Amino acid sequence: MLAHGTDAKLTKAQQKCKLLIMTSNITHKATVNFYKQNNHFGFAPESFLFFPQAALPALDHDGKVIMKSACEVQLSPNGNGALFQAIQENAQVKKVIQSTQYVQVIGVDNVMNKLLDPMHIGFTASRGLEASLKCCVKRSPDEKVGVVLVKNGKYDIIEYSEIPVELTE
Repeated sequence: MLAHGTDAKLTKAQQKCKLLIMTSNITHKATVNFYKQNNHFGFAPESFLFFPQAALPALDHDGKVIMKSACEVQLSPNGNGALFQAIQENAQVKKVIQSTQYVQVIGVDNVMNKLLDPMHIGFTASRGLEASLKCCVKRSPDEKVGVVLVKNGKYDIIEYSEIPVELTE
């Protein structure tokens, strides 16, 4: 996993890392089983902490609640942006983060990220930054990727699905 498919051994420093993986209630069990079936990709099982994110009622394109059945609302994961809420609500996750010098957050859909990337983490630490993000410029206005922007004077990320058509250009 760390060596992108090679048989490289994990270093002692990598073995000391804690890997916190946020799942959804829908994918939690399958994700945990996937890591078990793959021998945790060379890490010790206790290096991992899997935790589910909260769920919200699912809405259709018109903003109406989607029903799972006649008397049950369909729930969906509340998204990557809810990471901070998930951390606050999970004492075990919060404790690990509070006792850690560096935290790397990776969205599964950001191909720019490399797990435990020493260059990125070193860059962030050497500049004294509280946070940094690796991303690239969109190739075209209609590319379906999130956008980093400044909103109300602060950096933010907006999902492509939330960008009004008139602003995609």
